[in-house]
Parts: sequence; structure tokens; C-alpha cells
Amino acid sequence: MFASPTHIFIVDDDKSFGRSLKRLLNAIGFAAECFGSARAFLDSVPFDQKGIAVVDIHMPEWDGFWLIDKMQELRYSMPVIVITGHTEAGSRDTAFQRGAVGFLQKPFNQQSLLDLIEAQEEAGYDQFEFPAKWHERAGRGCHSQADSSTGDLISQPAVYRILVLSRLIIQIRNKRPYG
Repeated sequence: MFASPTHIFIVDDDKSFGRSLKRLLNAIGFAAECFGSARAFLDSVPFDQKGIAVVDIHMPEWDGFWLIDKMQELRYSMPVIVITGHTEAGSRDTAFQRGAVGFLQKPFNQQSLLDLIEAQEEAGYDQFEFPAKWHERAGRGCHSQADSSTGDLISQPAVYRILVLSRLIIQIRNKRPYG
């Protein structure tokens, strides 16, 4: 029996970009859905839904950073890959500080997005936890190296990112010819 396809939630106010990305991801075998705003995403996707969010930064009403913060507040447990067509100084750092697991500037190579999605699948995106939750636990006196609920180190943000980056480096090295 095959596992169900990974759900990818695209949040971007550029409807043509969103539709194109949705078609691409669906053709590859993902279950992609597109939302034109942060509010549409929050209204449609329950906090316990498993998947990966691909979120644009610049959107009317509420931007992608607001959405990441709201997802943390509402206890969503899906990794976020940030995309943007207008990179401003510090956007990348802000995205990672708020818990994003990837950052791509439009136009981006589709393989770059697929590599980020694949890294999340391999790292167990369904076990994802935003870094802010670790800060909250630390504030309550939980200073252990492992998450007491899962008993492993993978949930810890720094270790999680190192694992994801290590896997990407290995993938890149395996694709490049030596010599």
C-alpha cells in the first residue's frame, strides 16, 4: 500500500503563480492546494493538518511573516518554506528566525523548491515543531536536550536544521561529478 501524497499548501496572492505552482506540484505527485491570502489559508486548513506550507512574504492584508507567527500561535505543526519576489534586507534572516525551514526568491529554480520539500519529507515534516515552542518550554524550565514528548533530538530546532542541511549537502555532493 502506498503512503498518501504530501500535502503542499501554497499561500500567495499572485493567482497565476499559485496556479502554476499547484499544477507543477500536482503533476509530480503532491496534493497541492492554493490560497490567495493568509486568511483564506487559516480559514480552510485546520491546525492539526499535516503538510508543508509554501508562503509568500508580500501579500495584502496580512503578510507571510504574520502568517508564520499566527501559525505558531494557533499551534500549527507544519514546516514553512518562504518565497518572495521582493527580497528586502534581512528578509531571509527574519524568515528563519520566525521558524521557516527554507527561503527562495522568485523566480526560483523549481528543483530548489523540490529539494526543500524532499528534505522536509525525509526529516519527518509530520513531526515538525516551530522553534518558538522550544523557547516557550525553556521559559517554563524545560532544559533537557531531548523533547520529553518524543524522546528524540530531531524536534529540537538547531539539531533539526543541521539534519536538514546535512541531507541537502549529501544530495548536492551525490549529484555533482567529482574531479
